[in-house]
Amino acid sequence: MWLDESSNIDLLFLRPYSEEIVQICNRSKNTPLTIGLFGSWGSGKSTLLNLIGNDKRLNENNHIITINAWQLENYDDAKFAVIESILNELYLSNKFQVIKDKVRKLISKIDCIKFLRGGSKTLIENIPNIVTGNYPAVILAALANIIDEYKKDSNTQSQKESEDDKVVNEYLQNIRTIRNDFETMLEESNINNLIVIVDDLDRCNPSKIIDVLEAVKLFLSVKKTVFIFGIDEKIVKYAIEKRYLGEQEKNIANEYIEKIIQLPIVIPKLSSRDIENYFLLLGFQELLTEEEFNDFVYKKLDIKRIAMSSSPLRKEDFEEALSKILDKSLLDEIEIIRTIVSSNLAGNPRKAKRFLNSFLFKKKLANVYFNNLNSQVLAKLMCLYHIDTYMFEKLSRLYLNYNPSDKIFAEIENNSYEKDGWQEPKIRSWVDAEPKEILKQDLRNYFYLTRDLLNTVDFTSKYPSNVLDFYNKLQKNQSIIYLNNQFINAVKNFNNDELNDFTNLVCDSYLQGNDKSLVIIKTICFYDKSMIEIVKNKLIIDDISRNVETQDIPMWKEMLKIDRENVVKILEHMKNKQLIDSNTYESIIKRGN
Repeated sequence: MWLDESSNIDLLFLRPYSEEIVQICNRSKNTPLTIGLFGSWGSGKSTLLNLIGNDKRLNENNHIITINAWQLENYDDAKFAVIESILNELYLSNKFQVIKDKVRKLISKIDCIKFLRGGSKTLIENIPNIVTGNYPAVILAALANIIDEYKKDSNTQSQKESEDDKVVNEYLQNIRTIRNDFETMLEESNINNLIVIVDDLDRCNPSKIIDVLEAVKLFLSVKKTVFIFGIDEKIVKYAIEKRYLGEQEKNIANEYIEKIIQLPIVIPKLSSRDIENYFLLLGFQELLTEEEFNDFVYKKLDIKRIAMSSSPLRKEDFEEALSKILDKSLLDEIEIIRTIVSSNLAGNPRKAKRFLNSFLFKKKLANVYFNNLNSQVLAKLMCLYHIDTYMFEKLSRLYLNYNPSDKIFAEIENNSYEKDGWQEPKIRSWVDAEPKEILKQDLRNYFYLTRDLLNTVDFTSKYPSNVLDFYNKLQKNQSIIYLNNQFINAVKNFNNDELNDFTNLVCDSYLQGNDKSLVIIKTICFYDKSMIEIVKNKLIIDDISRNVETQDIPMWKEMLKIDRENVVKILEHMKNKQLIDSNTYESIIKRGN
């Protein structure tokens, strides 16, 4: 069993990255510096941050602080929560005894600012964003307008105006001095650099993400500081766009990140060979003692040789470690399945670890329930769930009434079955992977073992977050005019893949019984006639169960005007499946003329 957490041992061969970053952190002339370690969920960001923070080659005169941004989620103002977290760490550290008084005074100043901020919140809550002038002009303009609007309010009483001005001036004076006080304090300390490692920022909600980044840029990015963030760039960009929604600058997210992060470092996805190596190393980790495994990783593994090799590691490559293991069955099992799994986990080590835990658990259950289940077949079937949960659920339904003479399974294997998405490239890759032709055998026992996965299948689970967000936004409004207008405005920012995803999502929603989705389908096809092909392929499926109701008639009539030939095919298929009665069918066809 492998815990789903970051590791202090380098199983991902990220040591060269950490060593170079440590060298950069040791140079005081490089400061102030903000480093961004970009990677998706589970890519190894936290592991790399651990390697950096625990590296003994860090200058002993450096001071390291680690912050879990997620723990700041419940604070009203994450900006000041970050600052206070750092100052409290400094106050408790013996390295800062000579400036302890100044740290305490700065903490008091933060408390004062928070008090003033609460006193005139509506007026000054956005002022910190303009103090340094380091942001794109569009942001500055928006914030300047807030203040101008306030000052131009002719109905504001003069006494109230005077009181608020006093609060604002005092507030501004305090926040202007924070940065200077912080910089002076570090200059007077005995440290080389203050290194702040910030993890789990991308787990925070969008507003907190921006607050933390702005706190660093506005107040803390001074000489003798290095900030290292582990972040998912897509999530941060989403947070930026959500905060500054409506701004006209197309590249605002990219510009914002460039202002914050001086040294972006992308953690590469693991290749299929890397995943195979990772599986084997996890096996050794489970079977060796901690001391034996540490010795194995740091003394026996040649990173350069592994990087240059075109073949994955084999257990026989490590005779000394192997000799200490009595029961090698786990390593044997891993070597059987790792080739099947490696190409289907999108280069993500966390997914690999989770998959291995789940697979081995189900393999033990198989030994209890059944005696002859093939490990490779089980692994391949579980891979389909990770590739496309919706297709996994469809395949399980096909096997509910399994009949060996049913031709559908052979047609899927032979690539002659053109329905249900079985010809999508990622699904074809799965079908063609070893072991081949598993669909020609009875898989009901395998689906019995994986029935827990069926409870987690959601028709929305395979779609990108931006597509889902827009879909959910449309679902909240009842107005057809609103749906049409919002779609036309937003779809301009979709690329072809996103438009295809959105069309498939809305069709799925319609099949689940959502009446409003038919309105959106019509709008999609009106906007881009080529989308009718996706609609046709999605709706003409063997397991369709969505009846056409009377209230659907107007939308189908509109659809006929867009592409009569293809829409008639859809309606005829529904009629043959008894999902539309003859009278309704004739009524739609007639009204469509």
